[in-house]
Amino acid sequence: MTDVICIGAQTSLEDLKIRLRQEICLATDDIKVNITSRRSRFFHFLICNLDYSKTALAPQQRRQLGRQYIAHLLADVLIDDWQESTLHRLFNRRFHCFQAHEREQIIRLTQEILEQYDAGPNGHFYRAARKSRARELLSAWLKEESYINLDGFLHFRLRSHWEELESVLYLAINQYLQEKEQQEFVGLLQHFLEILEPKHEVVHVVLKSAQEFSILDEQGHVIPIDNLSFEPETPLSQADHADMLLSVLLSVAPSKLVLHAGTFQSRPKTLKLLAQVFAQRVEICRICDYCSGVLANPQPET
Repeated sequence: MTDVICIGAQTSLEDLKIRLRQEICLATDDIKVNITSRRSRFFHFLICNLDYSKTALAPQQRRQLGRQYIAHLLADVLIDDWQESTLHRLFNRRFHCFQAHEREQIIRLTQEILEQYDAGPNGHFYRAARKSRARELLSAWLKEESYINLDGFLHFRLRSHWEELESVLYLAINQYLQEKEQQEFVGLLQHFLEILEPKHEVVHVVLKSAQEFSILDEQGHVIPIDNLSFEPETPLSQADHADMLLSVLLSVAPSKLVLHAGTFQSRPKTLKLLAQVFAQRVEICRICDYCSGVLANPQPET
C-alpha cells in the first residue's frame, strides 16, 4: 500500500525534502519514503510517496501513522524555521514607512522578544503550546486531505500563531521607536552639553534613597542646588526622577561626572541615561566605600 501527499509553498522546499526523508527513516523502518520535487511558475512542490508494504498495521492505521510523522515535522517547520520569514511577510504587509536597515533591526528585536518569552519561567509551556496547536491542526488537515499549501495553511489555519507574531511585532516596533526617540533626545542633549561652559571640574552623583540624590564636588562637598530631593507624599516616577536629575546636572555642566553605580541599583535606567548623555565625561564607580556598602545590602529595583 502506498500513500501520496503533495506539499506546496512559495519558497524552496529542498531543506524540507531532506528533513522529511531523514526523520521518517529515523522514526521507523516500516515506512519507506520517496520524495520528488516539482516547480511551477510561482510554487515549489514536494510529492511524498509513502510505502507501507512492510508494516503489519491495518491500512487506515498505516495511513494515519505516516501522515502523523509529516504533520509533526511540518509544525516544526512552520513554527520554528519559518518564524523569521513570517515576520518579514507580516512587516511588508503592514508597514511601508521604515527603511531596510530599520526593518532588519525591528525583526531582530522581535526575535529577541520571542526568545525572552521562550526563556521565561513558562517558556517550555509556551513553546509546547504553540507546537501542539499546530500539530493538531496539521494532523486534522492531513487526515482528510492529500495536498497542503504551507503558506495558505499558515495564514488561514494557523491564524492564532500569525496573530501572535503580529502582536509581538507591534511590541517590537513600539520599543524600537521609543529607543530611537531616546537616542535622538540623548544626541540633542549631548550637543547642548558641548556648548555649555563647565562650572565644575568633577561632580559626583550619589543616590541616597529612592527619592533623594546628592551631588558633590571634587572635595566631597554637597553642591547646593534646589530640587535635589522630593517629598515622599508626592513621589515622582522613575522617568520624571531621571529627567529632574538630568536637568540639574546639565545646569552644573561638569567636565567629569562620577556616577556611583553601587547606589543606583534601584534606578538602573537613570544610570544608563546619564552615562549615555555625558558619554566620555562619565566615570562609573563601583568600588568606593559608599558603593561597596550599598552593594552589600542591595535595594530592590523600582
